[in-house]
Amino acid sequence: NTEPFTHFNGLKRTRKVNGEKTIELTVLPSTKNAHAFNLIEEESIINALDDDYVIKKLNEQSRGKKYIKQATAIHDFYVNLINKQQPRIHNGSITFQNYMQMVFEDTPHTFVAIDFFPARSFENLGNDNRLALLQKGLDRFKAEFELVGNQVRFKERIGNDTDFQFRYGHNIKSIKREVDTTNLATRIRGTGDPELGVEAEYISPNEAIFGIIDAPPVNDERFKSEPALLEEMKSRLQDTPLVTLTVDFVDLRAAGYPYTVPNEGDRVWLIYEPMNDLLIETRILEIVEYFDTDLNVIKTEV
Repeated sequence: NTEPFTHFNGLKRTRKVNGEKTIELTVLPSTKNAHAFNLIEEESIINALDDDYVIKKLNEQSRGKKYIKQATAIHDFYVNLINKQQPRIHNGSITFQNYMQMVFEDTPHTFVAIDFFPARSFENLGNDNRLALLQKGLDRFKAEFELVGNQVRFKERIGNDTDFQFRYGHNIKSIKREVDTTNLATRIRGTGDPELGVEAEYISPNEAIFGIIDAPPVNDERFKSEPALLEEMKSRLQDTPLVTLTVDFVDLRAAGYPYTVPNEGDRVWLIYEPMNDLLIETRILEIVEYFDTDLNVIKTEV
């Protein structure tokens, strides 16, 4: 059965780089929802904001003689992949095209590689659900994707370079800055094929600032040369503090203002003079939007 429902509160959508989308909302019992209220249950599909979401978490709470339902649903793209196993096993080198064919065959989704990704070697690849395979492939091939309808588009980096600005006194309500050095390191060692004696060490220039801090070593016999091993080691080393900025900005879409809204992956400028004359180019990794019952945006955090 399919029914429309309108009596809900707190619709929240979260969008992240690499296509992750979730919605959360509270559904209220009323005459407006007489036909739809009982359909809000685990594994039901909610069509909202032009996408289908599958309810994965449901919390029911009493309110006097009635009760409300709080639902969290994830985009059906992820459900389609996690519910589908890939029993085949692959060992050795594999092209990006053939890898993603293993991920998406017999699913409702197609894919296209916009950028070029060189072949990689894998051991015991497969015998897992498609979502786990996709995430492993994104990590090894250093790829990102965006979902357009049922087509998955792979790029080295999604998003656009924009001239959009988040600016104090213009469109910023509040700003929060977090600095995390939990995984900071400046030196990393690694070993590759033991028969070829492949070894490498890399020390970041930031050692002059933070001193020597060792990262977990890379020990992977699949690397047959020092340059390839060194490239992998550098990609794993976090030699700068991880800085996250969360901005609650004035989203003028609700007022009907026709301006471009930045999307996940976009590079945008953040200018906030009261915070030590902050002027920095940032990349949007997550967008959280709050909607009213007419699906108008009432608050946006990036």
